[in-house]
Amino acid sequence: CGIDQLLAESVFSAAFPLHDGPQAPGLTQRQVLFQFWARWRKWNKYQPLDHVRRYFGEKVALYFAWLGFYTGWLLPAAAVGTLVFLVGCFLVFSDIPTQELCNSKESFEMCPLCLDCPFWLLSSACTLVQVRSRVGQVRKTAPLASGPVPSRTPAPHH
Repeated sequence: CGIDQLLAESVFSAAFPLHDGPQAPGLTQRQVLFQFWARWRKWNKYQPLDHVRRYFGEKVALYFAWLGFYTGWLLPAAAVGTLVFLVGCFLVFSDIPTQELCNSKESFEMCPLCLDCPFWLLSSACTLVQVRSRVGQVRKTAPLASGPVPSRTPAPHH
């Protein structure tokens, strides 16, 4: 499986493990990185960039330094975005236009979406509007007019 299968199928002519070396007494650079950096539970710890630079080189160390810096600056934005989303989830049920739409039941019929499509009820869009309101994609509009819309039959197409 894996690299052995690719070698057997002649996809590659040879393979050399770059990170396996002789076992030296004490921790090698690779073992230090594996033990103190490349673990899920170490996500919030300081990055050993000097060790990364010595083992992988300047370009890789610079990449991880930038990635750590960038992630650190994105965390406050992610926290604010999560807070705004949660507030929107709680406020969607008190949004007047959404409530009027959801409570309209069979009061409003909408024109067909295509020539062969039937008329559809505006209240069928209630769930979609609630979801869109949660993520702030729907602008608040004036309250809907009251009263039923007379049913129409689609005009024949020629």
